[in-house]
Amino acid sequence: MSSSFERLSLLLVTILYLQHILACAWVYLGDSEDGRGGWYTPAMRDKAVVDRSSVYFQAFYFIVTTMTTVGYGDMYATTIREQIFCVFLMLFGVFYFSMISGSLTSILSSLD
Repeated sequence: MSSSFERLSLLLVTILYLQHILACAWVYLGDSEDGRGGWYTPAMRDKAVVDRSSVYFQAFYFIVTTMTTVGYGDMYATTIREQIFCVFLMLFGVFYFSMISGSLTSILSSLD
């Protein structure tokens, strides 16, 4: 296996792991609001008793769209704590997205 392929694999795993951690933080933040108008609504809590994975995938979707600067607008922060988290997420996302673009360019240019 070439070193470029190893670097590309490590980059993808790192991206997915970081997005997983941030999605878990987003679920935790929404869950800690206790129905006070956060993104994680009481209806979602009732549904989560049956299917917890749907809440995680909604959070993962939000993190991916925010970090890649797409931001469709179908999910958004409503409480102050969520807004603060999103501000840091957007600032970090821009930095991280540019770092990934540079790393990916470097890896792909070194491929034979």
